Amino acid sequence: MELYTTDLHFIGESEQDTLFDFCVHGKVFLKIGDEILSDGQTEWCVSASAYHFLRTLFQDRLLDTENQMIPCCGHFLMPSEDKTTVTIIGCPNGIDFSVSRENEYIVIRTRDHKTFNIPFEEYANAVLTYARQIDDFYKQNPPRRFQDKFEKDGFCAFCNEWYVLMKKAQALLNDDSNIEKIIFDEKIDTKNIKKRRKNENETRKASFINALKELGASLILALLAVIATLVGAGLLCFFPFNCIDGLPDEFILFLGFFALFAILYVIAAIVYIIQKIKAKSAKKKNSNDTENSAQK
Repeated sequence: MELYTTDLHFIGESEQDTLFDFCVHGKVFLKIGDEILSDGQTEWCVSASAYHFLRTLFQDRLLDTENQMIPCCGHFLMPSEDKTTVTIIGCPNGIDFSVSRENEYIVIRTRDHKTFNIPFEEYANAVLTYARQIDDFYKQNPPRRFQDKFEKDGFCAFCNEWYVLMKKAQALLNDDSNIEKIIFDEKIDTKNIKKRRKNENETRKASFINALKELGASLILALLAVIATLVGAGLLCFFPFNCIDGLPDEFILFLGFFALFAILYVIAAIVYIIQKIKAKSAKKKNSNDTENSAQK
């Protein structure tokens, strides 16, 4: 079994931004026998992946019951109350398979019904080597920083459980090499929070202005439709139909439907814009509530 990662990095628009990324990203190569399960060409969240692999050394994992073994992302870290364990949540994309221990073998079953039997010691060595790559990368880079208490608590729980899993994995293989905990910045970066809030306010302001523009454009179109209807009806008074009273019933009905459509268009445009503004306000309120509860 071959399992390793390359091109490890943090994500951010600038070097400063990368300090706030607590997920390690990279490419994963996984080969069992002659079968390649991950070709090492696609980027994944390798810190979450290594965490999942470490846990399989001590408990079975069913297919499709939690995040993928090699997930696309793992940006949401939900800490336990005592911060000793963590639940990692990401998007539904990734490479997944079940892992179970049967006697002295690890059995991997893929979604396309392929089965692989790997000697437990070989599997454990591959997993520990893989996890050490991520562990070393964390320690070779500046401590992670956070924008709120919830992020910090989640990463704290991740580091605590990671350390325990690494120690237990070493014990399985009679590896007595020293391992230290991953350290991180205990302070919350309030300056970055203010900057983020400023950007959010500017985004909301721009969205509101765009909504007003949409409303204005809709009202203008509807007004033009009404004017066209009225002008058309007025011009028809010059035809030999003895003004509007002499028009054919079908044509009058057409004009009526056209005017009704214009009015309904105006109402629909107003309702749409109002709902859009309300949705943005609700989203803002929920975001603030979440942030406030995370900082308590």
